[in-house]
Amino acid sequence: MPTEEHEGGGDFGRTNEIVAFDLTTGKLVGGRADAGDRHTLLPLRMDGPDVIAYKVPPYDEGGQIVSIDGSTFKETVLMKNPADKEISDMERDFSAYYKDIRYTDGRMFLSPRYLSRPSKVDPDAKHYLAVSFTTR
Repeated sequence: MPTEEHEGGGDFGRTNEIVAFDLTTGKLVGGRADAGDRHTLLPLRMDGPDVIAYKVPPYDEGGQIVSIDGSTFKETVLMKNPADKEISDMERDFSAYYKDIRYTDGRMFLSPRYLSRPSKVDPDAKHYLAVSFTTR
């Protein structure tokens, strides 16, 4: 489960962690996976005993897909999206809490959960219906 976002240890940004609970007792189990300053972890699915999570990017980086070991909470980067401004802006345009994220076999797909009319304030702004990244 992700924890609530809170101030990070650095000068800027928010962060969170992923923690585990014992389903029988409801108590916290051992460690936690820390997202790091300016990052937020969102669990996507299980992969055996491990958690596959999306690391939401800050303004100057691309997002990441990580695998979190279920017993040690050690994080392994499976995919790192480009930090190129145009691409990372497009990725961040999909608000982390209002989009669907799918990852499988080295491919990540982002899409909004809801569609809306174009903005009357900025009618020429680009809004993507889906974005895909791959390690291949």
